[in-house]
Amino acid sequence: MKHLAYISFVSAMLLMASCSEDIGGNLSPENGEAVEISSVSARIGTVSTRASATGIYIGRDEFTAGDKMTLTDIRRSSQPIDAFNYKDITFNCGSSGAWERDLDTGFTLAKPEEHPERIYWSDAHSEHTFIGYCLPQQSEGEEFDWKTYTDTGTKATVYYGSLGIPAATAATQEGGGQPAYIDYTTGNDALKKEDVVFAYHADMVSTSGGSEALVTFRHGLANVTVVVNISGFTGAPADTKTRVTDMTLCNMHTMYKWDKKSSDTQPLTDADQAALNALYAESGITYDQKKDIRMWLTEAEGTDVGSNRRFIFHGIVVPETIGEMEADGLTMQFTVRYPNPIRPSQDVTHTYTATMPGAVTFHAGKTTTININLNHKDEVITIGAEYNDWEFTDTPDQGSLKKKSTFLSYNSKAEGKITTHNDPGATIDDATWLYTRADGTVVDIYGHSGNSADDPYTITCAEELLSFAYEVKEGFSETIRGYGSSTTEHVNFKDKHVKLDADITMQRSVTADDVTWVGIGDAGHPFDGQFDGGTRAVSYLRGNAFFYALGEHGHVTQLRIGSTAGEGVTGSGGIAETNAGAICSSAFNGTISHTGGAEYTGGIAGKNTGSIFCCRHVGDITAGKHAGGIAGLNSGRIIASYSAGAQTVEEGGSTNGIAAMSGTNAEVVSCYYDNTLLSPSSAADGASGLPTTFMQRYAFVGPKPADVKEVSEYDNYQQSMNYALYQWINKSENINDAAYHEHIKDMYYYYQPAAYPKVY
Repeated sequence: MKHLAYISFVSAMLLMASCSEDIGGNLSPENGEAVEISSVSARIGTVSTRASATGIYIGRDEFTAGDKMTLTDIRRSSQPIDAFNYKDITFNCGSSGAWERDLDTGFTLAKPEEHPERIYWSDAHSEHTFIGYCLPQQSEGEEFDWKTYTDTGTKATVYYGSLGIPAATAATQEGGGQPAYIDYTTGNDALKKEDVVFAYHADMVSTSGGSEALVTFRHGLANVTVVVNISGFTGAPADTKTRVTDMTLCNMHTMYKWDKKSSDTQPLTDADQAALNALYAESGITYDQKKDIRMWLTEAEGTDVGSNRRFIFHGIVVPETIGEMEADGLTMQFTVRYPNPIRPSQDVTHTYTATMPGAVTFHAGKTTTININLNHKDEVITIGAEYNDWEFTDTPDQGSLKKKSTFLSYNSKAEGKITTHNDPGATIDDATWLYTRADGTVVDIYGHSGNSADDPYTITCAEELLSFAYEVKEGFSETIRGYGSSTTEHVNFKDKHVKLDADITMQRSVTADDVTWVGIGDAGHPFDGQFDGGTRAVSYLRGNAFFYALGEHGHVTQLRIGSTAGEGVTGSGGIAETNAGAICSSAFNGTISHTGGAEYTGGIAGKNTGSIFCCRHVGDITAGKHAGGIAGLNSGRIIASYSAGAQTVEEGGSTNGIAAMSGTNAEVVSCYYDNTLLSPSSAADGASGLPTTFMQRYAFVGPKPADVKEVSEYDNYQQSMNYALYQWINKSENINDAAYHEHIKDMYYYYQPAAYPKVY
């Protein structure tokens, strides 16, 4: 009778909820009755194991007996009713893999003093939010460093964790002889001890319409793989006897936090110090604590790659970006032992220090692979990074590895070092980027078709980017062969998707001038597909605009470009010479020096007949004629964008904050420029000038407003820009077909260029 009474109470609460506004989203017409969650199952990732082709596991791939899952929150996704909200419920994984409820944990918001005997869906079909974590098991007598802190003011709960034990010092680890460090050298068991996993589901429903909940966890920290390749290192066959050991990531942050807003962890800031002081009392633990990380070498002898040698190291690190300031680049130390070329019977041992030339990002739940190529014979030592899913995928051979360089080492296809898909040498084994299958379909070397946002052609290095430029210049199309007929589709990449999936540094330094970018496409062959920059950065661009031309179906989103020092980009625009499509949520930082050829020069596009929205240009412009912070000539739309920088033009030319000249039907809405740096010669674009102090104060184009209302653009700049985006995006006549895809639409609101950055 006790349980029946409880169900009656649940039914009564559901009846009350049926009068609320969210009846359609939370009550199923098939089943409005409460359903007990009688069992829970869990997995890591989308499958039960993450074995790679080489059989290497990184961290935890599945749950085992003794694992504990804590569901910090189970609640309805909208307008939650207290009776159906549960907190801090623990499940234990048994020897058979089944999970059992720990009845001594968990409480409802309605009855915090009581532990519920049962947990209920409001019904079997409505979406709920499930949030939880599973800490890795430790050896007997050890504990995982995990602490809970609740702010007395906001009542928000934040969980703090660390790599290793924060209080461990040099004295406790090696008697004071070495700096404190995190040690993964003993193998994957050491990695598993740090591999905390999280679940965050805003749309959880019971499996099979019944009473079981399947909870999927993802890795909250980041995996780093360092691949050291030996090629011509000794200038002799003795390369195969070379050994690399003691890979160490130097001075890495060890503290992180999780606040239940997602399944990712975040690095700490100085705002977290008060919480650490309370949690660790007098231990002196600081939010920016750093230690060296000693990595796990999977094969002590390395692996053969023809006459070369490869050594692969693994570790788990705190998600963060390192090297945004040039002096703070990611630094690695490792030891190389090899036969002395003069006396092969003796070994030579050297310790090398390698520093990444640009910023490196470690993403939660992802792998950052750092490739180091050692080649003393040809005086070539390169280092670069790429980003993949958590699972490690081995590079098949040294030839492929060289294609992974993030540096652009040559100027054009004419040098014979890259292929396009129509070339005879563009095969599955030797293509730079795209190749043609027997049926005429074109795929990239990773097997992607490019036919959807979920299966885009993927660019991970500078050589693939150069190949992409020439694919467009050659008028890319796909001729699919069928029975007795063939069809040619996707001309100029129309309806194809391309994604930038790694930060790319085009030159070896910000002052280098040996490589000139050719531009993607040309006047006769505009890019007419979808290009997703993935918030990646293309750094040290020199020469032409990134795109020569964007067609009316062309769409570029979430792309960040920075130019070299000095003259920087010499084309008429930073992102495109001409734009007839859409450029959104993108930024160009750096100098544009275009003094010949085109009459119009702009920070984002020279000529714009399409749409530019949620974009920024920060940097100076030198032009022969007319210059605009965003576009030289605007006959299209520029919405919610801003520029900052000085402009220099020849006598008789004009300058303007957003658009130098405006054509028929041109629109400029909620756009701003820095009037401390620029006094425009005309104000024909209607943009608003703000002093530097104001530009630095506001984060332009912020998150989607919960309730968008019309505001004066002089009251709140960010809200004004959000409102302009909201109004414009929801007018279908103002969106070309390339910009109307749902998978991109949400980005308009959530992209945030952040506060106006310093001009460099």
